[in-house]
Amino acid sequence: MIAILIPFFLVAQVPVDENAWKFGPEYTFQVNANLTANSENEVGLTSNTTALLRCRPKDTNALSCHLENPECFKSTYDKTQGINSTEIRRHPLSLDQFEINFNSTGVNSIVVPKNISILNLNIIKSFVNLLSIGANLSEKQNQAEFEAKENSTIGECKVNFKITHKSKEQSARKDSPFVLDILPLPDKVSKGSVEIEKIRKLKDCTNFVNYLWGNFGDDKANSTEVGIDTQLDSVIVRINITDRSFCAHTNTEAIKGLDSKKRKFKVLEKISLTLKAIEAAKDKLPGISNPGTTPILTKINVQEAKA
Repeated sequence: MIAILIPFFLVAQVPVDENAWKFGPEYTFQVNANLTANSENEVGLTSNTTALLRCRPKDTNALSCHLENPECFKSTYDKTQGINSTEIRRHPLSLDQFEINFNSTGVNSIVVPKNISILNLNIIKSFVNLLSIGANLSEKQNQAEFEAKENSTIGECKVNFKITHKSKEQSARKDSPFVLDILPLPDKVSKGSVEIEKIRKLKDCTNFVNYLWGNFGDDKANSTEVGIDTQLDSVIVRINITDRSFCAHTNTEAIKGLDSKKRKFKVLEKISLTLKAIEAAKDKLPGISNPGTTPILTKINVQEAKA
C-alpha cells in the first residue's frame, strides 16, 4: 500500500493487505518543544512540552490530525533570591481535530474549530510548520543550494535552502515496517539520506512577527500582539529523511524582555517532530465542528483568515 505521508512531498510504502486497512493509515509523530531562557546566569527557566501528533490522509492534499498525551515540564531558578522550583503538569493544549491543507510548496492553510484559543492555535501552527517544506522541490531537483520565499509561522521570508545527499551507512535501520520515498527527489533516500537545511533571512520578510513558543513570557495568553519585547536572531530548520525515518527540527535563538525589571533574557527554542509509527486507523475519519480556516502565519487567527 502506498500512503501519502506529507502531500506533494513524502509517501510511505507499507507491506499490508489494503482490505485490512479499510479506514486507511494513521501516522504517529512525536513532537517536542524545549525552551530555555537565561539572564546573565542569575535568573532563568526551562520549559519542555511533549505530545503525540496523530494524522491521517484526508485526500491527496490534506491531513486530518489531533494531539494526544500532552505534558509539560517547567523548572525555574533565581540565584539572587535562592529560588529553585520544578513543576510537571498537563499542558492545556487543544486535543480537538484539525486539518492541514497543502500545496506544492508546503502548508497552505489549517482548518480548526472557530472557538480555539489563540495560544492553542499558535502552538499547533508551531508543530505543523515542521511538516511544511517551503519550496517546490520538483523545480529544484538539480540544485543543491537555492533561495526561495517561504510562508511560515513568522511570516513570508526569503530562505536559503541547502540539500545534502549522503550515502547509506551499514548501520541503517532494517526493521522498519515501512519504506519512505521523496516524491520530488525519487530514489534519493533509497541510496542514503537527504538533509534539507533552511536558514531564514529574518531581515527579508513580509508580515514578519517575532514569535516564540506559545507566546512564551507574555502575560496575555490570548493576545494577538505576539513578539512584544522579542528579537529573533536566527531561525534554522533541518529536515532529515532516510528510507526508514523522518525527523524535522527548528532551532531559534532570540533575545526577550521577560519581567518587570526589564531584564533581557537569551532564549533558545528547539521544536522537533519525528515519525514514530504508521498503523491502521481504527475508525472513520472524524470531522471538525464549527470549522474555520487560518494560514500558517502566527499573527492571523481564525476570524481574520479568509474562509
